[in-house]
Amino acid sequence: MDTRKLGLILLGISGFMIIIAFMISIIGVSDINEIDVEEEAIFKGIDGDITVDKYDTYSVFVTSIYSCKEVELSIYKDDWEYFFEDCDSLLNEDGWNYIGSFSPDFDGSLEIDSNQQILIINDNVYFDEGGFEILISLLFCCLGFFGIIISIIMVFSSSSKVTFRENIQEIVIINSDAPEVVIPDDDSTQPPEWWEISGENKL
Repeated sequence: MDTRKLGLILLGISGFMIIIAFMISIIGVSDINEIDVEEEAIFKGIDGDITVDKYDTYSVFVTSIYSCKEVELSIYKDDWEYFFEDCDSLLNEDGWNYIGSFSPDFDGSLEIDSNQQILIINDNVYFDEGGFEILISLLFCCLGFFGIIISIIMVFSSSSKVTFRENIQEIVIINSDAPEVVIPDDDSTQPPEWWEISGENKL
């Protein structure tokens, strides 16, 4: 099988992988959108404490009747504040507004003080519910794009080789060591032989 056919087959497989990636990503996003943050919450209230795992990321929400700027929240350990405010409306959930996140650098508990009712979830929920599908779709998508690039290179390189072969012309090699052949001109005269000269002298 020549390079051109292999390139076309790889192109078809790569396109199919991108389609699969698109379908998987839709499933993943749909699963994430169906998450019930109240059901997945590890804390819901105004103040108290929460048990956390080292380096996990936690999202914080406030009931939707309040805006992000109306919340005064502190999530701390001793004198160290862990909460980072982030009023990104794209991360809002049904009935809850996203107000920020935190990521502890230890295993243990954190203190919570707030002036409004808040809700906290571990972001691992997003990965468990749909994040894995999205990562798989990204992998398939990347492989598909790389496959398309490689297949295009294979097809065009094969076409270039065919064109080159068709345009090859015959090359005549001249041996420089061969003796030179001299063709005399038609008008040149040969020198007379000795008997011709003798006959002329006798006359």
